[in-house]
Amino acid sequence: MTHRRREATRRIITAAIQKTIPGAALAGMHVEISEKYGENATNSWSGSVMALADRIHAALYGRTDAEPDDSEALTIYRAEHPNSGITLRHYRTEAAARAHCEAEERRSWPTGTHLAFDWIEDEEGGVAEMTVVAGQNEESTTGYVVTALEVASEHDEEADQ
Repeated sequence: MTHRRREATRRIITAAIQKTIPGAALAGMHVEISEKYGENATNSWSGSVMALADRIHAALYGRTDAEPDDSEALTIYRAEHPNSGITLRHYRTEAAARAHCEAEERRSWPTGTHLAFDWIEDEEGGVAEMTVVAGQNEESTTGYVVTALEVASEHDEEADQ
C-alpha cells in the first residue's frame, strides 16, 4: 500500500465527513462513535476526523491496526518548524504529527481565540504545511510542516553511494 493511495483515501474520507457539517473546519471536528450492546455494555471510539480517516483506510485495506506489515515500507511523519530549526517529534501517523503542530500553534495564541487550521499538501514531496485563520483574519502560514519519511528495513549499500 503506497503513501499516495492512503493520502488519496484520507482526502476522500475527510471531504465526505466535512460535507456532513458544512462550514466546519476539520481541525475543530471531534468524532464519537458508540454502540450499545447488552444491557449495560457500550463499545465506543472517539478522536479526530484524521484519526477516523486513518482507521477507515486501515479497515478498507484489510488492516486492523496502524502498524505496517513486513512487506510494505514503513512511513513515519516528522512534525517540525523548519524555519526555527525545531523538530517537534516523529510519529507513526500523519494525524498525530499534525495534531502536535496544531497544539503548538494553538499555544501561541491568546486563550479563547477561534483558530481554524488547514493543511496544504505537496504530494510529490510528501510535505504538508499548516495554515491558520484566527478569528476574522486572513489565512496565513504558520511555518509548521509535517513531512512523510520512508524508513528502510535494511541497509542498501548501492543506494547510499
